[in-house]
Amino acid sequence: SRAVPRIAGTRLFIGDNGGKFRAVDTKSGRELWQFDAKAEIAGQAALWKSGAVLFADCDGKVRALNVSD
Repeated sequence: SRAVPRIAGTRLFIGDNGGKFRAVDTKSGRELWQFDAKAEIAGQAALWKSGAVLFADCDGKVRALNVSD
């Protein structure tokens, strides 16, 4: 995978080469949610002040999801 993990507070955000982008609780290790981008996730996610997490996939799409989803 070309994705790099990002930690924000008690959440770990990570993508994989299968196109899944996940939020994981760093204390329990429990997956909080996942999103299927249908393309390999690339780079490191960015956090926006509004509470969004932004990431890119290898198809050239940039996505923004609510951190708490």
